[in-house]
Amino acid sequence: MDRRFSIIVPCQDVSEHIDLCVYTLVKQKVDLNEVEILLVDNASSDDTYDKLCAWEQRYPGSVILIRMDEPASLPKLCQVAYEYASGEYISLMGANDWLNLNMYGVFHFLTEQYHPDIIQFACGIREKLDEDYTSEPGTDAIEMYPITEENRDDICSALINPINHRCIYKKELIDEGMITEYDLPAGSGIEWMDGQIMRDVIMGGATSIITFGDEVYYQRKIKRGCE
Repeated sequence: MDRRFSIIVPCQDVSEHIDLCVYTLVKQKVDLNEVEILLVDNASSDDTYDKLCAWEQRYPGSVILIRMDEPASLPKLCQVAYEYASGEYISLMGANDWLNLNMYGVFHFLTEQYHPDIIQFACGIREKLDEDYTSEPGTDAIEMYPITEENRDDICSALINPINHRCIYKKELIDEGMITEYDLPAGSGIEWMDGQIMRDVIMGGATSIITFGDEVYYQRKIKRGCE
């Protein structure tokens, strides 16, 4: 079954926080038949894999578990998951992070109405869960920009900010091979991977981007399992 959204979550020794991450994915206010959650276990040494198995058993079809026999780089994990992804749109998520429960409901509406190539959304940094994750995001801070040959460089300069923003992308605009070619700085994580993909998608042919100003993604302020 083709889905609207495929969400890739690389996981390594994240037992303490993975349940909250997956909970905020499966409890999104959108039909779960529209969502595909790709959990990639990077040969974890704790009980992360057991917890991921439980989620896959509880939500068969919507949660897909992939296990690496040996630890691999972050780009490799994402490339492996990309091969499984069937969604029209694809995104990355950190295994220690969580989402606003309304996030994909809003994005389903935006993709249905406007068919953007990219949706960029605000990311907040939190030390712990708070009530923000259940709030209704506003719609006042939504902007749509055309991307042309003349403004691609300007769009990249103005909008790429991997610390404060994340994105979802049309999968057809992501070249399967390019993901494994990223040479990320030591210690970099999902946010830097996202920035690399955004630049390549914009420069590679995207024609429209929606920016969503409300924080709907929450990055936990700790060292992350796959970094």
